[in-house]
Amino acid sequence: MKKQKNKRNILLKIRVTEEELEAFRRKYKNSRCKSFSYFVRRCVFKGLILHINKEKMQGLYSMLNSINNNVNQIKVRVTTNDDTYADDFKEIEERILEIWRILFFFRSWLQGNRFQDNIHW
Repeated sequence: MKKQKNKRNILLKIRVTEEELEAFRRKYKNSRCKSFSYFVRRCVFKGLILHINKEKMQGLYSMLNSINNNVNQIKVRVTTNDDTYADDFKEIEERILEIWRILFFFRSWLQGNRFQDNIHW
């Protein structure tokens, strides 16, 4: 079998600080890529860069908080003299809590070390 000629004949040079170089090396080591060149290409072409709009995220938290408050107000009015809907409200509260958990998990996942360098708030 003939050895294929390398199609990548352009050398790319970039300037980095000592800290940035160390970060590259650390991430390369943890990536298990076969070469540093492959690692960099993989980061560029398959990497994840997130742009999070803080105002929209805060708006999402505010909306969920308002929904939670509205449900609590309705619950107080409906269940003041009658517990007929107590189970229904318990289920609604559990669903709202589940949404909060997902949002908090998403926020902590984004702020974790895994994507720290790729998130732009």
